[in-house]
Amino acid sequence: MTLMLHSPRLCILPMDERDLPAFAAYRAKPEVARYQSWEDYDLARAKALLAEVQAKPFASLDHWCQLAVRNKTSGALLGDLALKRLADGEAELGLTLAPAHQGQGYATEALGTLVAYLFTELGLKGLQAWVDSRNAPCIRVLERLGFERTGQETAPFKGELCTEYRYQLPLARWQQRQERP
Repeated sequence: MTLMLHSPRLCILPMDERDLPAFAAYRAKPEVARYQSWEDYDLARAKALLAEVQAKPFASLDHWCQLAVRNKTSGALLGDLALKRLADGEAELGLTLAPAHQGQGYATEALGTLVAYLFTELGLKGLQAWVDSRNAPCIRVLERLGFERTGQETAPFKGELCTEYRYQLPLARWQQRQERP
């Protein structure tokens, strides 16, 4: 079975070769890489990541997978979601959008669609995300979806001391939010 999730404006599915030029292009932008683990990004690095992701089944334990976030109408790649299933029945999530597609609600729509799938179809009991404390747009997306800050760590990152917040969303809290009118 091939994963394909739909929301009103988006299609979310495993990344493939056609996504790589746009994927590498937006990841190479300094404003995208600022809070991410990479500095430089190119097509060779994108191809290596895709090969690594495709070598394992979707949502396999302790393995990051990348999902393409595409515009449902045009098919254009808007960004990507990352998912790593953890041994405790939870998963860690990540999100990256191309700058041209930020601030339009796509991040909330895409991540919200993935969250619903992970809880209802994969039966996960909780989700978590780590976010740089300076990344206010990402923090707003997580909080809009019901994630709560549960901790933080401060460590050197890209030559400066930075704080990362840990956000969590337990299944019970997500279910309560779904029951609200």
